[in-house]
Amino acid sequence: MTVVRLWPVDLGDLPNWIAAIPFADWPQQRPLGDGQLRPAMVTDEGWFGFGRKTDGLVAAIILHIPNCRAVQRMLSVVMPGHEIEHHQDLQPPYWLCRVHVPILTNGKARFITDDGDTNMKVGQAYRVDTTKPHAVRNDGATPRVHFMVDVWQS
Repeated sequence: MTVVRLWPVDLGDLPNWIAAIPFADWPQQRPLGDGQLRPAMVTDEGWFGFGRKTDGLVAAIILHIPNCRAVQRMLSVVMPGHEIEHHQDLQPPYWLCRVHVPILTNGKARFITDDGDTNMKVGQAYRVDTTKPHAVRNDGATPRVHFMVDVWQS
């Protein structure tokens, strides 16, 4: 399976923290000429205190996955009406999985795989095999923001 539901997580104030950051302040992808915001993936742990804000979440994830370590924290936003096209990620041999934790989402945001579509819920962790084909589509009216962390075998 490409996506496996794991366990509930306590997000604390992460949804409020994210909601307080204007999407115009996110790093932006190249514009397509329509004037719409296209926030890019955030990996800079210094960005608005991103690393500090997610330390507890990373610790909770690693407690559930023994003999592993978390690397490369990411925030991904897909704006309403936007998508991330079908692709596969290349990963090193010691890579185990990517854990997704939705922070903000809606009922029409979908993670699309050959196994079907998944609407990931806020407050829930998901194990994702990004080496398999996947895409994201947000047909909802609000942004979809996921925290993600790659997990490597120790």
